[in-house]
Amino acid sequence: MTLQIRTITDVSSEELYTIIVDSLGALVGEGGGLWETVPRIGEHCVVAVDQARELTLIGFHPSEPWRALMAGLSSMDQLNNKLAALLIRDYRKPARLIILSPARPPGSETLAQCGAVTLRNFKVVEVNGERGLFLEEPLETSTGATDTSIEPRSGKAGEPGLTREEEDFFASV
Repeated sequence: MTLQIRTITDVSSEELYTIIVDSLGALVGEGGGLWETVPRIGEHCVVAVDQARELTLIGFHPSEPWRALMAGLSSMDQLNNKLAALLIRDYRKPARLIILSPARPPGSETLAQCGAVTLRNFKVVEVNGERGLFLEEPLETSTGATDTSIEPRSGKAGEPGLTREEEDFFASV
């Protein structure tokens, strides 16, 4: 059997949405899926839950990286709004934000250094007539660190903990 593989460049937002939904296991982990309460915010943001039922926002755009970034940030803002907490039955704050774009969006270097967002480049590929998402590894910052979601902080219950950098700083003082 011969594999026919090609990159698709003319994908619509709606088709990309469908492909992303089909690929949620690779994005949020096995056992994840759409958040039934609000599965989508606007045209370019998927709202998913992971196996622990924590929210993940996925901002995307088929061709313009800055639109993917703005969709994700705008959706994060909408769900962090007090009105959303009042209006949404099964409300919870988003735990992480993933930006899917065909190239690095503007400002991504700054966001990556903050650790506030996971930046992933993608390609839509077709293998023997079936379309799917090819995800590149998370983008690396200029310091060589890999972009990840916000790391949990250690500390006593109810108290904010320190990041590794803060712990190192106070240990050196």
